[in-house]
Amino acid sequence: RKEFGRRRTQTLPETEESLRAKEEKARRMDVLARLDANQFLRNGFFQDIAVARQEGNAARFLVAAYGHWIEPLKSHADAVAVQFYVAPRTPRPPVGKDAEILEVTKRMCSSRGRNTMAGVSSMMIGLHPPTRDGAADRDRASAYQTEIARLVAEGGSLARSNALHAACANKDPAIVRCILNMDPMTLESRDPSNSTPLMIAA
Repeated sequence: RKEFGRRRTQTLPETEESLRAKEEKARRMDVLARLDANQFLRNGFFQDIAVARQEGNAARFLVAAYGHWIEPLKSHADAVAVQFYVAPRTPRPPVGKDAEILEVTKRMCSSRGRNTMAGVSSMMIGLHPPTRDGAADRDRASAYQTEIARLVAEGGSLARSNALHAACANKDPAIVRCILNMDPMTLESRDPSNSTPLMIAA
């Protein structure tokens, strides 16, 4: 008797090409959705901003009241002229060298023995002096800096990679300090969920 196991689906990492393809598909869907919406706009439907600001596809919802349906049809030109609320774009996940920087950061953080985040959020905004690292942390930070400097020279970016988010999530003050010393602008970066490193560290 021969048994067949379940086929495992392998999730491939995102590339610049795959992200562009997704963005182009989303753009085409937006164009088709707008053409469809124009018919409803002519019949008195409208976008409720309070609903549109909610998460998910809420910005695509149109609403109407009975009073709108008894009014004359709007012209096609009037419908086309209606401006919709558009939700802010979600930051892209890191790809290429940026993704490599993120993986190096996670690997370096996971090689750390102890796990404490005390005072890191205060340290990040300059309200609290950093604690002194041990020899092992200094060696780890030095090795990390060398590897990241190479990837940045090859076109990677600490800010785009969300490396600081990863260091904060892994509770690693030594790597957090190293990243901030290399690129202070990472403090203002946002991950695909629109969170800043400080939000992760809090």
